Amino acid sequence: MKNDTPSVLIMMAAYNSERFLREQLDSILVQTYGNWTLLVQDDGSTDGTEAILAEYAAADGRIRVLKNEGPHGAYPNFHSLIAKAREAEAYDCYMFADHDDVWLPHKIAFFVGRMKRYRREVPVMLYADMSVIDENGHVTAESLNAQFGLELSGTWSRFYQHSVFGCNTIMNRALFAAVPPVDPKDRTVRILSHDNYFAKYAALFGVVFYFPEITMQYRRYGTNVTSSNSMTITKKRVLSRLLQFDGLARDHARTYIQSLYALDAFLPYLPDNEKKTAWEVKNSLNRGGPAALAVFLRLGVRCGKKTRTVSRALVLLSGRYRKYMDAEEFI
Repeated sequence: MKNDTPSVLIMMAAYNSERFLREQLDSILVQTYGNWTLLVQDDGSTDGTEAILAEYAAADGRIRVLKNEGPHGAYPNFHSLIAKAREAEAYDCYMFADHDDVWLPHKIAFFVGRMKRYRREVPVMLYADMSVIDENGHVTAESLNAQFGLELSGTWSRFYQHSVFGCNTIMNRALFAAVPPVDPKDRTVRILSHDNYFAKYAALFGVVFYFPEITMQYRRYGTNVTSSNSMTITKKRVLSRLLQFDGLARDHARTYIQSLYALDAFLPYLPDNEKKTAWEVKNSLNRGGPAALAVFLRLGVRCGKKTRTVSRALVLLSGRYRKYMDAEEFI
């Protein structure tokens, strides 16, 4: 990335976004880094989203608007948008954006500056910390990492726990172009987190790196896609979750369904010496029990906070999540 001002494509999926959309678009417009294009795909909104997008696109040529004509839902919309971006002109860097967050003015400049440290041919994904705000814009957590534990160690940890939030990442062209495409019509894709799908590929074939700097405000409220995920991991909450073990097991099953999908997609491209470990991970996720826990421990899996790692290990050992290992359970 020798160019001092690499081009950046921001991909935003939108649906019934009128309440927060202007604030998010305005936060992108005031970025200190200007060489970006924003590609927004609306998922059939029934409120004023389309009108707002048309207004902003007319005012700034860097904003382009598309409509999702395929399967609907947050993840299919993102995967469809990704497929369209791949068919368009190539950019140096790629970012995801949610329609209801707020970016700090230095966010793009921060990530582009860090990306310049890496060779262009290496698939790279970078992510960072963020504060959490509620629907009224009040800060509810100064640091998501302090509450949740975003930084994972080891390649295979990515397959037991999702810690990458796509709204606060950047990837280079090498990663964006290399990740195997998905079929938005596939039932599993309806729950396939696009950000962690890309992060898993980068972990296996390149670099995933976390920065502790705060670069945005992540909005959490009752109806957004990830609102059911608690951002605070405490001993009290873990105990409460363990007492509701089936709910915990169901949540873990959703993660493992996505990991198995990714492993099936990536296995053909792995060197022979790594395929054995990939198969061990697949088998551990499919079977659970003591043998699965042994793989988990041997690979040194860490899931952010220690309490989170322990709860993952216990659910894996129990194997209780296996009864939910069907994508239809979540659709």
